[in-house]
Formats: sequence, C-alpha cells, structure tokens
Amino acid sequence: IVDPGEHQDEYEIVLGAADPLEEITGVQGRLANLGYDCELSGAMDNETQAAIAWFQADHEMEATGQLDDQTRQRLRQAHEE
Repeated sequence: IVDPGEHQDEYEIVLGAADPLEEITGVQGRLANLGYDCELSGAMDNETQAAIAWFQADHEMEATGQLDDQTRQRLRQAHEE
C-alpha cells in the first residue's frame, strides 16, 4: 500500500515471478513493481524509456532512458530492498 493516508494506492507484487533482468520484460516488471508507469510490452518503447529515465533520475544517475549495466544493477538492488 502506497501512501496509506486519505488517498492510497494499492499494488500487488508477485515475488519470485519476474523475468530475468537480461530480458526487457524483466526490466519492465521491476519498474512496474517499483511504481514506475511501465507496461509489460516486451518492447523497448517510449513508455519503457521514459520509465527507465525516471528511475535513473530518482537514483541519481544520468537520466538517459537507455538500459545499461549500471541501470540493471540499480534495478536489481532497488527491487530487492
């Protein structure tokens, strides 16, 4: 449950079911689980690039929207927290 105040959003997270980070669906799933607007399309589309850039900015990385090894590592760490 996010923001359990007057307005709350509830998200269901399925643990252990995410595709590997080497697959775009694994990246998209982790971004979505972390609250970034990202559909599991399996394609590196504009929505996915925007979500990656938002994630990068939130984690004090250069917000390129490109998926690199550093971004994958940060996604892994953030998803495990």
